[in-house]
Amino acid sequence: MIKTYRASAGIMLAPAVTLIGVFILLPMLLTIWLSFQDWSTQTPFSNASFIGFDNFREIFGPTSVGRDFKRALLNTAIYTVLSVVLILPLSLAFVLTV
Repeated sequence: MIKTYRASAGIMLAPAVTLIGVFILLPMLLTIWLSFQDWSTQTPFSNASFIGFDNFREIFGPTSVGRDFKRALLNTAIYTVLSVVLILPLSLAFVLTV
């Protein structure tokens, strides 16, 4: 009887696990793979060539791409901190007054 429950649980979970794998895990793995490749969105995946950590050196380096990325990262961090510090307490205060 327990085996029947396990089998039915597996059958019911299979569609959800498949969807998570296709729409979340597969794109994550593809993004990680592409981060180590020299590839453009205008070319097929077959043209990608392995370059190791050169993409990361470019992003965190002193070039204009690195400066733009660092500035965008700083802006995102400031927005996140201010959102949590200001918006969260204000929204809780408004909820408690209602």
